[in-house]
Amino acid sequence: MRMALRILCLYFVQAGVLTAPIHVSGTEGGRVELTCPYPDQHIYTPKYFCRESCIMWSDVLITSEKAGDGVTKGRYFALDTTSARTFCVIIKNLQLGDAGVYYCGLNQWGSDTKTKVVLTVSKAPTPVSPLSTTSPPTHLQDTTNSILPPTGSVIGLLHIGVILGLLLCGVLALIWVEFVHKPASLPLPFTTTPIL
Repeated sequence: MRMALRILCLYFVQAGVLTAPIHVSGTEGGRVELTCPYPDQHIYTPKYFCRESCIMWSDVLITSEKAGDGVTKGRYFALDTTSARTFCVIIKNLQLGDAGVYYCGLNQWGSDTKTKVVLTVSKAPTPVSPLSTTSPPTHLQDTTNSILPPTGSVIGLLHIGVILGLLLCGVLALIWVEFVHKPASLPLPFTTTPIL
């Protein structure tokens, strides 16, 4: 019984049922990049990217043709990078209707191995309309932020100041040791002259 259960689990893993799903998200009008890893033994296996049920070949959106060569089809770009063992897909010009379930598949004899990809697409933020030039401003603008540099740059300047101060101290210490606190010259070593 245990052996049958192990064989059944192995079949489900090979069929891609138990692979962990990949979650990606993007914004309407933007792009999203997803990367599907695959095992070493599938370096030369053709890869594909499909939507929803992925039962029919018509569900396939893009396929890899040759490892290392990128393929573009409409809004989709696919690249099989064998050195990293990844199949990368980029979807450009995202639409709200793109949200859903996709699969990265390994085209094998028998049952394909698939990695589930869940794509979430959020609505693009609505642009803020510019203020009309004919109406006077209804509020005062805080200009303190425009005078002071951002906090990160102040901290960065502080770090640079500390480093420069330490370097200056080090240089002054070297000068002091070299010129001010230089030990007296030692006498020449004793030499004997032969007596004739």
